[in-house]
Amino acid sequence: MYKIVVSYETGNSFGHEDTTEEIKCATLDIAKENLRRIKEHWKYYSWCEDERSRAAYPGLRPPRATPKPPLPVGTKEVKRYGSTWISLSLTTEGDEWTMHTPPWCGYFETLHGASIEADHGLDTETSFSARGW
Repeated sequence: MYKIVVSYETGNSFGHEDTTEEIKCATLDIAKENLRRIKEHWKYYSWCEDERSRAAYPGLRPPRATPKPPLPVGTKEVKRYGSTWISLSLTTEGDEWTMHTPPWCGYFETLHGASIEADHGLDTETSFSARGW
């Protein structure tokens, strides 16, 4: 078993904090594919957010020289409540897919990075807890 640890900043108008999310993956290959999707989704999301800012304040920033990138695999634009949400599909068990709206994509959020870690659970021969003795 593996997990992807995603680190990002979140907050509100009064402050911010660093936090993490963990995404469990059955195999290393699935973890690598999910990590690639998270990275490509973030690049696409960032481009779209920057473009939205340019449209909101046309006189402050010059037009972008690069065209909109293609929609990455596993990314979907969903129109809801008058806004466009950019969702992400990840897998946790082979071909079992889940729609994931990333918590690191928001007005106050900034993705710092993500990494794959082995998640083999607690092994009673190499770890212990002193609580409850």
